[in-house]
Amino acid sequence: MKFFKIPKLHLNSKEHQENIFRKFYSLKSYRFTQPSSLV
Repeated sequence: MKFFKIPKLHLNSKEHQENIFRKFYSLKSYRFTQPSSLV
């Protein structure tokens, strides 16, 4: 679980939040475009 311990400064930076949001969003889109049998 060590790699979940991100420094607060890094976590609070807007760049980082946008990065996470983009990754999360693209992952969601990807999963939604796949047939449910593959998920």
